[in-house]
Amino acid sequence: MENFKILTNLFVNKQEMRVPKEHRDSKAYTVFGGMAMLLIMIPCCIIVGMVAYVMTEALIEAGGCEQGILFIVHFMSACSLILGLNVMINVLYFSADVEYLLPLPIRPIELVAFKFVSAYLSESIMEFMILISGFIGFLLASGFGIVKILAVLIGTLTLPIIPLGYCGIAGMIIIYVFRGIKSRTHMNRIVAILTILMIVFILLSFGGLKGLNVTNYITSLAANDNSFIASMNILFFHNKLLVDALHDGSIIELLIY
Repeated sequence: MENFKILTNLFVNKQEMRVPKEHRDSKAYTVFGGMAMLLIMIPCCIIVGMVAYVMTEALIEAGGCEQGILFIVHFMSACSLILGLNVMINVLYFSADVEYLLPLPIRPIELVAFKFVSAYLSESIMEFMILISGFIGFLLASGFGIVKILAVLIGTLTLPIIPLGYCGIAGMIIIYVFRGIKSRTHMNRIVAILTILMIVFILLSFGGLKGLNVTNYITSLAANDNSFIASMNILFFHNKLLVDALHDGSIIELLIY
């Protein structure tokens, strides 16, 4: 356990971008970082929050209050699955530190665990912000509560784990099946093909609508007759458990989650 903590801290610190020591470079770093936050991150979060609020308001009238936030959570998980596969492949397969770590007295499970946690922490920051924005939009439309706020905090931190876990498992399977391939280019092509297949599957899950427009989609969500939601409820079962706890404000459902 001590090895796991030490390695995780080292790995996370290694990935952090250092502020340049030169005054001019440091100032440029701060300016561009601030612009990225103000012009990209914050607007994205505001848009997601507004979409969650509007969808929840519309679905409350149609009788499907929680379906809007469930759609957002499922969509974020699907994006994590698509983007996370390449991340986990690179972390597990092409990381430059593997050859230095393998000779050390570290158990394989510790090595995989710390790399997973490090990837989770470094790749999920933006997802945390978008998720909490969507949850806030939902709460503004449906009402606040102690259990709901607790569910938001727990969900924001834990929802990305399952998609990234899927990516980690898929990554290890790919590494085992294609263990003879040492070329990063060839491996990237394999990952790209798998990523395209995942995107096609997700797009196909939007099928069954009579015209893809906002009205039809809201109607399908309210009627609980949405193929995307049904597919993602199976793949990301934990999302449904959390949204049920969030909607009902039930501590028992939150504990089950």
